[in-house]
Amino acid sequence: MRQLTYYTPRTQLARVSLPLVAVAASYLPPRALRPIVKPCARWANQSRRPRLRRHADRTVYLLAGDAISIRVRRQRRR
Repeated sequence: MRQLTYYTPRTQLARVSLPLVAVAASYLPPRALRPIVKPCARWANQSRRPRLRRHADRTVYLLAGDAISIRVRRQRRR
């Protein structure tokens, strides 16, 4: 199981599934992640509902943080 750098899952299901999501998202080019990350970043910055902000923040950390860092590590190894 790959350890995540930016997002630390708390539940057992999240600890198992989210590293797989991050690795799968790391194979997508950054332009393909933009339609998902951009609205989440907007919600995280502008929403007044704390739960929505927290979930949007976690999505951004998982996709824009961990997936991109996995992609960069893989490309540097080549």
